[in-house]
This record gives sequence, C-alpha cells and structure tokens, in this order.
Amino acid sequence: MYCSKCGNQLNPESNFCSSCGSAKEVNNNQAQSTNQNSNMNMHQPQNQQITNDNLQTTQSPTQQEFGSPNQSMSNQEPNNMNQTPGNSNSNKKAFMIISYLGILWLISMLAENKDENVRFHVGQGIILTISTIALMIILNILNSTIIPNIFGTSYDLFGGIRIVNSTGVWVMRILNWITWLIILILSIVGIINANKNEKKPLPIIGNMAFYK
Repeated sequence: MYCSKCGNQLNPESNFCSSCGSAKEVNNNQAQSTNQNSNMNMHQPQNQQITNDNLQTTQSPTQQEFGSPNQSMSNQEPNNMNQTPGNSNSNKKAFMIISYLGILWLISMLAENKDENVRFHVGQGIILTISTIALMIILNILNSTIIPNIFGTSYDLFGGIRIVNSTGVWVMRILNWITWLIILILSIVGIINANKNEKKPLPIIGNMAFYK
C-alpha cells in the first residue's frame, strides 16, 4: 500500500505516512469486503448453532419414543432371558397334565422325551391307559358271559338266547359306573400331581409303570 499524497510505501502496522505524516486512507472496497467477512464470521457460528439445535429438536422425540438401538437391544435381551424359562416350564407342565388324558401322552413323549418330570408322568399315563383297556376287557367279559348266566333266562329260540332280567341290567350298569369312576379318579389324581409338579405314582397301578 502507498501513500495517496507523496507516493511513499506505507507501513502496514502504522496509520500515518512516515514521509509526509498524512493519515493513511483505506479503500472503500477493501473496507466493505472486510466488514462483510467479519459479519459472515459473526453470523456463521450462530447459524451452525441454530442448525444443531433444530437437529436435536427433531431427533429428540424419536429417541425418546424408540430409544437408541443399543438401549433397545439391552432392554430386550433381559426380557427374552426372563420369558424363556417361564414359557418352558409352562409347556412342560402342560405336557405333564395331558399325559393323563387318554393317549395324549404320546404327544408328551415325542415333545419332551428328555425331561425327567415329563417322562415320569408319561409313564403314569401309559400305565393308566393299559389299566383302562384291561378294565374294559374285564367289563366286557362280565357283561357278555358271567352276568347273563347268573341273572339271565335261557330261551331256546333263535339259537339259545339268554335274556338278562332287570336285576342283571342294574348290575351291569353299576359295574360300568364303577369302572369309569375308577378311571376318572385316577386321571384326576394324576392331573393334580402334575399341576403341583410332584412325582407321585398313581394309587394301586402307579408302581407298575415301566416308562420313567
């Protein structure tokens, strides 16, 4: 930069000319550019701060509602760990209970054949099914041969038919009721033991179980 009056080169750090002593004049264009640069530098941090605030404002509801991925994963893992044992225990108890309902012990045998408690109740269900079949066979023999011979009247018509009188009919009904009542009681006892998660054999027939 040079002095506008004497043409001497000016010292950038001094405001006056060292030759003629006149004040240093600044070009208007340079002053305007300097002011514009200073204004831009002053406004730029504020604009950046506003932009950052807007981003935080728009992101904060989403983060509050859904949370960060790490937080959601950390919250879900303990829940899954807590739910899995409970579901497993409830499934095992269900398999133990259905073991006393007819031949549904087949489902329990195939689904939980490694669990000790389930295997015990499956064994009780198997022996209960075998006992039911045996009782049905005995009841059929009584109703078809023994009771008609005791309480029946023989007729030579139609190949020697024996007709059971009213007493024999009531005897057969009572035997049927007693048989099904025994089966029902044994099933209820087994279901109660399974619900309590107790390994108690069924009365009379429980100790004959061979599947354990």
